[in-house]
Amino acid sequence: MDARHADKLKMDWWYGTVLPTNWKLAMEAFMEGYHVMETHPQLYALTPRHNDTSGDDGKGLAPPPMPARETVNMHIDFLARLGAGMAGMVHQTEIDVAEKLRDMDLPEDVGAASAAFYKKLREEIKADSLARGAPMFDLPKVAAEVEFHAVEYMFPHFFLLPMLGAMSSYRIRPLTAETCLFEIWSLVLRPEGEAFDTPTEPTILPYNSPDFPEIPKQDYANLPIQQLGLHAGEFDFMRLSKTNEGLISNYHRLIDGYLAELDPEKLVKANHVVNQGFEAPIADIGF
Repeated sequence: MDARHADKLKMDWWYGTVLPTNWKLAMEAFMEGYHVMETHPQLYALTPRHNDTSGDDGKGLAPPPMPARETVNMHIDFLARLGAGMAGMVHQTEIDVAEKLRDMDLPEDVGAASAAFYKKLREEIKADSLARGAPMFDLPKVAAEVEFHAVEYMFPHFFLLPMLGAMSSYRIRPLTAETCLFEIWSLVLRPEGEAFDTPTEPTILPYNSPDFPEIPKQDYANLPIQQLGLHAGEFDFMRLSKTNEGLISNYHRLIDGYLAELDPEKLVKANHVVNQGFEAPIADIGF
């Protein structure tokens, strides 16, 4: 996050809602990517098959392999839909840069074409941002040298979601066993001194408000139903993928460590293991 100039990010907007969901259940939704297929099918449909790590769900939602040009255009469509769906995460300035690359020269190999597109995109976003006076980091260099996670979890309740230069952010705090305060930000590297009415407090909306962007609206529709399911009377345990959903197990065990008042040094070491990004495997956290 230091490499990505997280300390220089500024708010585009800040929303909050009281979600009728336990805070831990709300957080679990952003520790894995499997839910995208069903909760956000508009994004999954724009995921080129060679980029899909979630396996074949048998529904044919993702298209079969395509020629290089079509694949790159799908990448651009994905970024635009993600940016619109989050009202951020991919900033409109970055989408505008991507749109100009639809006719760039590409190798015929699909994987090489995707790599060439993202390399060029990062270079152009860096140049555009610096030209506008934004404190953009060396995006191509960071992409090559710093490990990337689509979601960065920070124990106990905070997420940063980087993509290119901009990010989204979530903070989820308990209110009762059945409710939580869910805040969401759109963050961007804005030119220094640019006039902007920066929020000083969240705009509080009902969790089912139509004013939320598309993607949070889908999550907020899904999570309360899951909360009800936990009270259905037949729920005994949750089975996790040991490779893609391990973060859920890791962070629950870390919470247990704090409740058990384990040695602080042991808890600090466990924090470093747990805060390892998105879709992590089940790990040994030291207890």
